Amino acid sequence: AAATMEPQQQQQPQSSRTDDWDSEDAFQRDRTRLWESLNSRKRLDVDSNGLHRLLSFVENPTFKEASFLRRQKSGLRPLPQASESDRVALKREDTLPMPAEAEAEPSQPRRKIVLGLRPAYTAPLPPIQRSGVGSFHRMLGGAPIGRGEALRLRQVTFGNAVHPFCKEWRRAHFTFQEASGPHPYGLLAHRDATRALVLCVQAQLLRRLLFPADCPDRFRTHLLAVEPARRPTLLAESLADILWRAGEGRRAALAAPSSECHVPSDDQYREDGFTERLHLFYFTSLPELLDGLRRLENYFTSPSHPGCLLLLYCLVLSRGFLRIQADWDGAPKASLLNDNEELATPGFTLLLTGAACRFLHNGCQLADPETGAPLPAPRTGLAQRPDVGLLQTRPAVGSMLRSPRFPIWLVRRRGQAGLLFSTHSRLMEHWRSETAFHLYYYTGLASQFRPCRLSVDTRQARVATARKSARRRYRQMLQEQQQLEQLQQQRRRSSRQSQPPPQPTEPVGNDESTDEEDQHPQHHQRGHLLERLIQTRWPGAQVEWPQGVTPFF
Repeated sequence: AAATMEPQQQQQPQSSRTDDWDSEDAFQRDRTRLWESLNSRKRLDVDSNGLHRLLSFVENPTFKEASFLRRQKSGLRPLPQASESDRVALKREDTLPMPAEAEAEPSQPRRKIVLGLRPAYTAPLPPIQRSGVGSFHRMLGGAPIGRGEALRLRQVTFGNAVHPFCKEWRRAHFTFQEASGPHPYGLLAHRDATRALVLCVQAQLLRRLLFPADCPDRFRTHLLAVEPARRPTLLAESLADILWRAGEGRRAALAAPSSECHVPSDDQYREDGFTERLHLFYFTSLPELLDGLRRLENYFTSPSHPGCLLLLYCLVLSRGFLRIQADWDGAPKASLLNDNEELATPGFTLLLTGAACRFLHNGCQLADPETGAPLPAPRTGLAQRPDVGLLQTRPAVGSMLRSPRFPIWLVRRRGQAGLLFSTHSRLMEHWRSETAFHLYYYTGLASQFRPCRLSVDTRQARVATARKSARRRYRQMLQEQQQLEQLQQQRRRSSRQSQPPPQPTEPVGNDESTDEEDQHPQHHQRGHLLERLIQTRWPGAQVEWPQGVTPFF
C-alpha cells in the first residue's frame, strides 16, 4: 500500500500542474497579469497606434503558443486567477475599432494617454501652423490689446499718447555683427537714441556668455568666440532673463504685432501704426517664456519690425503699471524715455535691475545728502546688487551699481554709452583681484574694427592713498597738540590778569602743509573721459590704452 501510495503522491502535483497550464486559462492569466503589472509597477505613456499594436501582438496565436511553452519549460508558479469582471472587460475591449484618422495619418503627433486596464483612443493633435500671425495667436491663446493698455503703454514709455515715436525707434532691431569680425558676440548698435538699450541687452548677453554656472575657468577669453548657430539662443535667453526679472520671477509678457487695428484714434490717443495692433501673451513659467521668444524671434530681429520698442513694451507689461508707479514714488510725469526719446534713468534701472527706479543711490533717502535738509518725500533707490553695473559722473551712482555681481558695467557720459567688461570671473569677489586687471571696452558701433583691451592698475593709487591718509593723521595730531599748548598758555595769562580767556586761534600750517592733491580736488579726474569714469569705481587708477589705439569714447 505504501508502495502504491508513493507514485500517486509524486504524480499528484504533476497532474495538478498540467491542469493549471491549460492553454486558454494560461493566456487569460498572462494578459491579466500584463495589465496589472503595467498599472501597479510603472505607468507607461503610449499613443493609440502603440496600444493597438500591443493588443494585436497579444492576440497573435504565435504569442499564445510561445508564452505557454516558455512557462511550461521554466517551471514557474502559476499566476493568480483574474476576476470575472476583468475578463469581461478585456473581452469587451477587444472589439473596439481602430480610429480612421490614426490609420490614415500615423506620422502626426498624438496626445499621450496612460496605459490602464481599459485603453482609450484619442484624436491626433492639430498640426502647428507657422505661416501666419493669426494662426500663432489662436494656438497660444493671446488677447488683443485694449484701449486702456495702449494708452498707458504709450504714456509710461514716451510720456504721452498723442505724439508718435521717431523713425529711429521704428527701424531699431536686434542684429549681430559679422561672425568673422572682431566682435562675433556683439549686437550691432547705431549712433541714435536706441544705442543704450541695445548695450543693456548686450550686457545681459555677456553675462550669459562669460559666466555660465558650469565653466570652471578663471579667465574666459575663449568664450567670446561665439558660433553663429548659438547666437539666437543666447539672445532669446538674455531677453527672457530681462523680462523674467522685471516680473519678479512670477510672470512675464510678450507682444506681437498683427494686421488688425484694435484701438481707434480719439482725442486722447493717436494711432502710431504699431501699438494699437499688438497681441498680448502672458507666461507664468520661464520655459514657456523661452519657447514663446523662440517662436517670436522674427519680431525682435527682423528689419521690418521695431524689435527694440517691442522689448520696451514687453518690459512695461511684465513689470505692470501699478508696480512702475510704485517704483516712481507716484511721480506723475515720469517716463522711460526723455524728451529727446533717449533712454532715461528709469529705463536704465528697469533693464538692469528689473525695477524702474528714478534714483541711483542705495536704499531710501529721507534727507538731502548735500544740505542735510529733510526731503518732502522719500527717494527710493536700489534695494539689492544687480548683475550688471552702471558708471557715470552725474548724477552720482550708489555702491550697488558700482559693484555689481559680475564685472560688467554700462558707462554713460554726455549722451554717449559704452560697455566695460572683464573676463576675470573673480574680479568682484576680493579686493586683491582688483590690483591689476584688464577691461574690454565695446561700443557696439560698426566703426570699432578691433577689440579694445584696457590695462587698469590700482597699486600705485593704493600706496598714494595710504601715504595721503598717514600725512593727514600726522597733521591732525600736530594741530591738536598746537591747540592744546595755546589753550594752556592762554589760561595761564588769564589767571594772572583776571581776564576771560580768548578764543583759540586757527592752527598754524593748516593750509600750508596740504599737498597738491588736497589743493586741487579735481586733480585725480584729469585725463580721458573714459579714464575718469573708471576712476569713479577705482579712485586714482591708472589706465593704459593698447598700442595703436587712440583714446575714444
